[in-house]
Amino acid sequence: MKQRSIILLSSFLLLLYVDGYTQVSFNGGFEYIGYDDKPEKWFMPSPAPYEVFTDSVNPYSGRYSARIIHTPKAVNASGCVYYQEIDLSSFSDYRKITVRYHFRINKGWNTYLKYFIQPVNPARIKVIDTSFFRINGSYSHGAWYEYEATAWVTPGSIQEKAVRIGLIAQALIDINVDDISILIDDKPLLDLPIQHPPRQLPDSKDMEWLNHSIVSLQATADLSAMKDLSFLKKAVGNAQVVALGESTHGTREFNVLRSRIIHYLVDNMGFEVIAFENGITEMNIANTLLQDGNYSSAQIVDSLFTRVHQTTEVTALVDVLRKKRNVVLAGFDDQKIYYPLLLLKQKLQPLSTMLYDSTVALDQYVSRFRSSTGRLDSMYHHACRLLQHFLAAKPGLAAATGPTEMAWLEKNFRSLVNSIYLSYLYAQASASQGTPQYVSANYRDSLMAANVVWLRDFYKNKKIILWCHNTHIQKKSNGYYDGKHVYQGEYLLKTSLGPLYKSFAFLTATGEAISFRLNNRGGDTAVLQLPYRICYEYYLGQARYPVFFWQLPAGRQTRVHTALTRGLEWRSLGSQIIPGADQFHPADMLNNFDGVFFIRSTTPAGYFYLK
Repeated sequence: MKQRSIILLSSFLLLLYVDGYTQVSFNGGFEYIGYDDKPEKWFMPSPAPYEVFTDSVNPYSGRYSARIIHTPKAVNASGCVYYQEIDLSSFSDYRKITVRYHFRINKGWNTYLKYFIQPVNPARIKVIDTSFFRINGSYSHGAWYEYEATAWVTPGSIQEKAVRIGLIAQALIDINVDDISILIDDKPLLDLPIQHPPRQLPDSKDMEWLNHSIVSLQATADLSAMKDLSFLKKAVGNAQVVALGESTHGTREFNVLRSRIIHYLVDNMGFEVIAFENGITEMNIANTLLQDGNYSSAQIVDSLFTRVHQTTEVTALVDVLRKKRNVVLAGFDDQKIYYPLLLLKQKLQPLSTMLYDSTVALDQYVSRFRSSTGRLDSMYHHACRLLQHFLAAKPGLAAATGPTEMAWLEKNFRSLVNSIYLSYLYAQASASQGTPQYVSANYRDSLMAANVVWLRDFYKNKKIILWCHNTHIQKKSNGYYDGKHVYQGEYLLKTSLGPLYKSFAFLTATGEAISFRLNNRGGDTAVLQLPYRICYEYYLGQARYPVFFWQLPAGRQTRVHTALTRGLEWRSLGSQIIPGADQFHPADMLNNFDGVFFIRSTTPAGYFYLK
C-alpha cells in the first residue's frame, strides 16, 4: 500500500545552505552502524522521548532497519527521531524532490508519523513544510507500507542547495522504518552524477598504520607531569610559533592537555608568550595584572578572558605561569570595541585633551548606536580619523611616555579601528545586505595573523604558543563558505613566520562540552554528536590508546596515509552548540596540521564566573 502527499514550496522560502555532503553518506537503508548501534549520519537534534536503534530482526531489505520505540516520556509528546542534511549542490536546476520510505507498525494506534522536507538555514532551524498521516486501524501490525512525499521547487530559485530531512513520531508507537530514498525529478539520487568522487574509507591496513604511528599520553590533570611529552622536541622542532587547537571551545580535557604541553614548552623549549584567542588589548591588561602580582589567577581569568577561557583549567594554568620568569600572557583577536576604548580613555586623559575628548565622544556614540549597520560605518570612519590624529600627534606624545607604552597606544587605536570594521561586516552579513559570511571570517583571521606577527616583533622574537580553535590554525582552506574562507594559519604561512609555524589539532570522539549561549551566563552542557563512518574521529576512536599524539606524515604519501588523513569529516564547534545542527564538516587533515592530539572521551570544561 502506498500513501502519497504533495508539498508545494514557494520559491521565496527556499533559500538553502551548502552543507557539503554527498549522497555517498546518505545511509537511507540504515546498513551502516555508528558507535551507539544507531544508523550513521542520523541523529536526534535534542533529547527525544524515543529509543532509536538499528533492528536486524525486522528489516524491510538488507540486514537492518531503524526501529523507533516510545519511552514513558513519549506520552502526549512528539520527538524528531531521525534527522539529516542532504547536499544537492552537485546538481543543476531541478523541479521536484521526492522522498520515499517504508514503515512497519509493531504496536500503537491513533498517532502520527510525520515526514518533513526542510531548507537548511544556519541562523535558525524551522520546519516550513511537512507531510504526515494518521496511523490507525487501517494499517495492520506486522505489514510493510510505502510512503511518499514530493516537494515542488521553482527552477533557479535555489541559491545554495541542501535540504534537511527527518521523521517525527508522535505519542505511543513502536515502528520500523527502512529504505528511505530521494529522487530528483523522478531520478534516484544515488544514480545521478556527482561532482565529488566517492570517499576512500580507511580499512584494517590504515588502522594498523595508525596504531604504529601514535604516541600514548597520560590522562592526568597534573600539569607538572611531563615525562610523556618528550616527543614534542622532535614534533615542534625549530618552530617559533606553535598553535594548539580545539574542536570544541568548552572541553575540559583539551584545556588540561594543552596546559601540560604549554608547561613543557615553557620549561624545555624556551617558549615565553602564551597567546589566547582573545582580544589583544584585554589580554595585555591581563598580563599587566599578572605581572603586578596582587590579583589572583581566578580574578584575572574572570575579568579579562572571554567566556570560553573562563574555566578552572585555564585558572590552574595561570597559577603555573605566574611562577615562571619572563612568561607573558597575550591575545591575538580583534572583536571587542569596549576594551580598546576603555584603555585609550585611561591612557590619553593625562597625555592629550584633544585625543581624550575625541575618544570619549566616540565611546558615547558607540554606546548609543552600536547595533546599527549604518552607524557602525560612521563609527569606523570616526575611529579612522582618530587614528590619523594620534599618528600626527605621536612625535609630541613620545616625550611624555616611553616607547613600550607608545607602541601599545598605537596598537590599541588600530585594534579599535579593526574591531569596529569587523562588527560592521558582521552586521552586514546578519542583515543580509549582500556581504557573504566568509568576508567577515577572512577579515577576522587576517587580523589574527597580523596580531601574531606584531606580538613576535614587539616581544623581540620570543617564541609564541597560540591557544585557539582548530578552524583558525589551519594552513589551507577547506569546504567552509565554498572554499573561500582563508584561515589565520594560511595568512601566517604568507609572512616571514611561515616556515617557523606549526599547528596541532585537538579532537575527541565522544563526550560533552559547554555551550556558551549569549543569554546564559552559566553555559549549558551539550552532548557531542557521535562520529560516523566518514569522520576522522570514528577511526581515531578505535585506536589502541585512549589518549595519544599522532604525528601527521610529511612528504610523499601512500594510499594508506591518504585514506586516514584526507577526504573525511571532522567535528568543528564554536562557542554555541546548536541542537540539531550537524557537528561534522569536510576537512583535509594532512595539509592543514602537523599533528593531532586525540582524546577518546571528554567532559565539559569547568566554567565559572566570580560574583
